Amino acid sequence: RQGAATDNRTATAGWYNSAAFEKAAQEASLKSFSVTGDAFADETKAKTIDVIRTELGQVDLVVYSVASARRIHPKTGEVFNSTLKPIGKPYTNKTVNFHNGTVSSITIDPATDEDIDNTVAVMGGEDWQLWMDALL
Repeated sequence: RQGAATDNRTATAGWYNSAAFEKAAQEASLKSFSVTGDAFADETKAKTIDVIRTELGQVDLVVYSVASARRIHPKTGEVFNSTLKPIGKPYTNKTVNFHNGTVSSITIDPATDEDIDNTVAVMGGEDWQLWMDALL
């Protein structure tokens, strides 16, 4: 399962949060269904829609909250990588090296147009629209 623990790493924080939610829902005798997969992939959308159809019939609310560093476009296969950089001018501030306690200055260069376009492709609204179209 995507995000689950392996022999050489722990599971993702999201995986543990989902597992805890599932356990709490079960203990409260509430319905809960999780679909684990790439949120941007058509396969994950299809699995989710299948769960809605077979287990719920419909939904009244959709909360779309995805934080990702990378998106593979489901139609073109193009890979987009997001960045966390300032726009327009460099950003300088202090940083701490927690290994030795040294405080120093650090400067982050501004995002390029390509960085901005890629970040919008990952975090922008196109995938939300693809979800809404699929759900409809």
